[in-house]
Amino acid sequence: MKNNNRKLFKTGIYILGLILISVAFNSCGFKVSRKGYKNTGIKSNCDVKIYKNLNPSQNLQKVGSITLNDDLFDFNCSEDDAVVLLKQEACSIGANIINITRENYPTFFVDKNCYRCDAEFFILRDTSYLTNTPEYFPQKKIYFTDFGRMPNEYINFYIGVDYISLNKNYWRDILSKSELSSVEILPALCSINLAYIYKSLFFGLSWAINNTGTDSNHLYNSDLIFNRFGIDFGYNIFNSNLTVSPLIGLRYFYLKHTISFKDEYLSVDEWLKHPDLSLRANQLAGIVGLNIIYPIHGITISGNFGYNFNFHKYPYLNSTNNGINNGGVKLIYNYFIGLGVGFAVPLDENYRRYSY
Repeated sequence: MKNNNRKLFKTGIYILGLILISVAFNSCGFKVSRKGYKNTGIKSNCDVKIYKNLNPSQNLQKVGSITLNDDLFDFNCSEDDAVVLLKQEACSIGANIINITRENYPTFFVDKNCYRCDAEFFILRDTSYLTNTPEYFPQKKIYFTDFGRMPNEYINFYIGVDYISLNKNYWRDILSKSELSSVEILPALCSINLAYIYKSLFFGLSWAINNTGTDSNHLYNSDLIFNRFGIDFGYNIFNSNLTVSPLIGLRYFYLKHTISFKDEYLSVDEWLKHPDLSLRANQLAGIVGLNIIYPIHGITISGNFGYNFNFHKYPYLNSTNNGINNGGVKLIYNYFIGLGVGFAVPLDENYRRYSY
């Protein structure tokens, strides 16, 4: 009878995968609410002046108003994007004056992700006396989550799923010589990752784990845990609207497999022949790969893939009470891929405080 841990772990992997897919594809722009006019769908260019908290006069004819808000996981909703959208809306209804009456800026962890505003549209027949001032100018604000460009220095934290190509029947192949059965090793692990980016340099730490579960029968209980530890160094070949980093690194794989026999079902002779087992497989490998960090306004999608090369062909196997050896059974193969979701904390002062 197999323990539910294995099924629960698989279910968790599937749910996390669905969340990552949802995050990646639920990205549009502003949530637009129009009042007093209908969108004609015509995005023409025209001469539009933008003001902030303008006091309307009798010479101005109001033709509508608009509210720009954000939705969950939106991007393309910065202050620049709002200005472009407001001008398009004004031109589509023949307005040549935009008056912004309310603004809200994004703040890290506290506020929403997008720039938000209320604005009014006016028609002014004679604009000859108007000067270019006092037009609307965006203020200098701290944008922790506005990834119009990636900062030169930041920390990225994310949780994800790693897939490693390996021999899923490693323990079965080892234990079959002792007439014992075992469970398969799941190649998918839940991972916790931390990356530090400084200009062209990349440094990363990671830890991944899965509990393949417990296989029980009337004679024994079998339990398996799989850990993976990693350290990476890279060079950022691109760090603008996303970060792309070829990297090299080290991976240490540690698998622990315990088998506990049920004494009440064994005779003394059988127990002496089959004592409790504690098996530990250790594999050290190097990797070459590529890491990508892509921001979606307030969160980051991170992915990596590459090639494992083992420093020793077969894992070092330590066993207690039985003297079982690896017997020439390979554990880790060559390829890996990972995907995760998290957040970035900019450390670059030039990035954290800037104006358009």
